[in-house]
Formats: sequence, C-alpha cells, structure tokens
Amino acid sequence: MEALPDAVLRELREALRRAGYGDEIADEAESLAYGMIDAVRRPVIAWRLRKVGTPAALATLLFLHAGRLERRAASALLGPGLLPALLGAGLLADADGGVVSRFRLTPLQGLLFLHDPFEGGPETAMGPGITTVALARLLPPSPGAVLDVGCGAGTLALLAAARGARRAVGVDLSERAVALARVNARLNGLAAEFRAGDLLAPVRGERFDLLLSQPPYVVAPPGLAPTTYLHGGTRGDELALRFAAAFPEALAEGGRAALFFDLPKAAEPVHRRVRRALGGARVSLAVLTGAGPSSELSAMAYATLEDPAIGPRYAEAVLRYREHIEAVAPAGFVRALAVLERPAAGAAGFEAALEVGHFDGVDAAALSRWLAGLALVAGPEEALRAAAVRPAPGARLTVTRRLDADTPPTRALRFAEKALPRDFELSEAGEALLEALAVAGSVAEAEGLFAEACGRSPEAVRATVTGFVRDGLGRAALAPA
Repeated sequence: MEALPDAVLRELREALRRAGYGDEIADEAESLAYGMIDAVRRPVIAWRLRKVGTPAALATLLFLHAGRLERRAASALLGPGLLPALLGAGLLADADGGVVSRFRLTPLQGLLFLHDPFEGGPETAMGPGITTVALARLLPPSPGAVLDVGCGAGTLALLAAARGARRAVGVDLSERAVALARVNARLNGLAAEFRAGDLLAPVRGERFDLLLSQPPYVVAPPGLAPTTYLHGGTRGDELALRFAAAFPEALAEGGRAALFFDLPKAAEPVHRRVRRALGGARVSLAVLTGAGPSSELSAMAYATLEDPAIGPRYAEAVLRYREHIEAVAPAGFVRALAVLERPAAGAAGFEAALEVGHFDGVDAAALSRWLAGLALVAGPEEALRAAAVRPAPGARLTVTRRLDADTPPTRALRFAEKALPRDFELSEAGEALLEALAVAGSVAEAEGLFAEACGRSPEAVRATVTGFVRDGLGRAALAPA
C-alpha cells in the first residue's frame, strides 16, 4: 500500500467524491439492523445496497461491507485506469469474476480512512469506530498541537490536521498502523507526522495542547493470544490506566488529554481508579461515565473476531469470553471518558465525576464549559462570586402543576435528551435564584437580586447562592458566561 503513487491516491479520492461516497450513505448502511454483529447483518446490508444501486451505494458495498462487485460495475465506479492500479497494489482482489476490497475505506467528516477489516488478525490497523467518533467530537477548531496515541490508521490526527491544527502527530506500537496512517495522510492531502513505538516513547520530551486516545480495552481471556489493537489486559482496563498514567508528562501548560474506554463496574468510582493510576501527577481530572455494552453482546462481538464465519470456533470463543467476563466483570461494564488537564501556573486543580445519559452530546464546546465551571468551583470564592454564571445552552425552565391533585408544582431545568447536562430539579427558591443568575453580571450581583426577592440581606443568602452555583456547575447545568 505504501507504494501507491500520490497520483493514484488522488484519483481514488476523486472517483469516490464523484460517486457521492461519504458519511451519509455510510451511516444509512450502518443503521440497518443496528446493534447486531456484522457477520449476522452483513448479507441484509449487501442486499439493500445492491437494491439502491447508486454509485455511492456500490462504493459502500465494496469498501465498507466486504461486498463483491462485478468488474463492469467496479470499472464504472472507479474508472478503467484506476481499477487495474488498485488491483496491482493489492487494495482490491479478483473474486469469482468480480472484485472485492482487501481493506476498508471509511468516510468520516469529509475524509477517507483506509484500514484493515476489524476481523483482520492480531496486527490489524484500526480505522474509525464508535469511540473514534466520540473523541473526534472533542476536537475544537484550530486545536493547536495534537497527539493521537494509539493512532491506528491515523484517524484523529488527520481530523485534527483537517481542522487546522498547528501540528498533528500520531503514534502507535504497530509499524503496520503507522504505514497505513501515512498512506491516509497522502490520500487526504494532509500534513501529519506518524511514528512507531510504545506509548509516548516516540515523542518523549515533547508537549502537546491536546492528547486523544482510544486505548485497547477488551478483556483478554486466559489462553487467548492478545490482539494489539483490541485487548487491554485480563480486566480490559490495564492498558487504559497505563495510558492515563503516562499522559501528564506530554501535556503543555493548560493542555488537555481525553481517553475513551470501557472498564468493569466496581464499587470504587471510575475517577478514583484513574486518580490512583495517575499517582502524584499535578493534573485535574474529570470523568464522564455512561452505560457500557452488555456482557452477552460483548462476548458475541469479540468471539466473531476469532471466527467471522460463526462456525464451531465461534461457539467455543463466545463461551470463553462470557465465562471470563463473569469472573472479572460480574456487574458488567461502564463506558468512561477520562479528561486530564494540566492547570496553568498558580491555578487550582480539581477532580470531578458526572454520569451522562449519552456521549453524543459531549463535544468540545460542552466539555470546555463544564471544565471551566469545575475550575471556578475549585478556585477561590472571590473568583466564583466575580464570575457571571448562566444556565447551560439549551436549558429550559419548566414548572409543572397537576390539575387533579392538591400538590405543589415541580420545577426543573431541562435539557435535550443527548445533551451533556442532565435535568436539574429545582425548589421554588432555586427557580428565583436561577432567574437572578440569568440576568446578573456576576454571582455577587445575583446574591443581591435574590436577597431582595427573599427580603433578606446579601450576606444572609451568600452560602445558599454559592452552594447552588457550585452544585449547578458540577452538574454542567450551569456554565460560566
């Protein structure tokens, strides 16, 4: 693949652009029988894409869902000159009078990512997946110097480069992954560096504004040969915690790192487990947690990687995974986004945790608002009282009265289903305080407005106001203006 000339890669990119191959058609295909393992649903997806029959659908069949195209259809899609070049380079292969793709070519946010099939074997170079998309939402515009740790085929580093990063670097233990990442840089016409080595060894001594990582987090049953891109240790979280422990040394002042992974549910909160791994590192820590995959679906999905045909080896593998999960994660899994920040000189650090209903609403802007609020909470009271604080964007104040019962109304600050903040119940006094915060230029000014509404002195309500503000900022329901 590395031998593919730039001219061929440009021609491939242009052919797929003309075909309309992109996020929309890929998402439509992915939505079919969503949640089922690929080996079960792939024939139905292939049937649908053939029925649609557009160039975009046929490209999706060939490059995303392991479908075979007749040579005539492949030549019409790619062009008579490009087809033999891709066959000669080994990206495509002959199959029963047609052609199949030996790689996957996934579209994401206007870019194309060449990578191995997920069932490709121990040295598979990963492309975009669910966790990749979640981390991609954390990329701000012009994100400074970005490091993608465990970069696979280079997705996050290249997305950062496309957003105007001052510098985009990817590192991976796998030489194969680094080679494919470099091909993807050429395929997309982007400048990014990719280096091979263990964890941060390839960038030792360098500092970055943003580190992103989706470390391997799948549990490894005894006797199973571990797969580099997949398995995170016996419990699944060993590598993720090792990554977290290493990241502080690569953070620039004010820099941020985000790791997205699954780990076993336990009595000890996730943020405590991550903090223990960090040791004495001077970094703030904020952890978002949500529901992880079920034990049964996890066992089924991982077993198909050992036997994609779902034959006799699958039955053995799924039981081996399920029994091991029962031993190391009897309560199931939790999904976590762990965020580290190196505070600026003189700034107070913080530690916080928040449960979310969906990670879909966690983007760079929402995360930055929450972290800025946590920094206010951790700082001196004078700074908190001097700040203007508002309900988080999208908040709706609702007051509900029952007409069939003599009960007081209920009040809440409500948010969209997939927003980062969750609904925040309010008392009558909380409603009045919220209205004061919405118009005041500072928390101190809101104290005065609230005190006037209550017929009390500002000093008498100060503890109530600052307590309410700290609670709201911690829940992400309030945010610095």
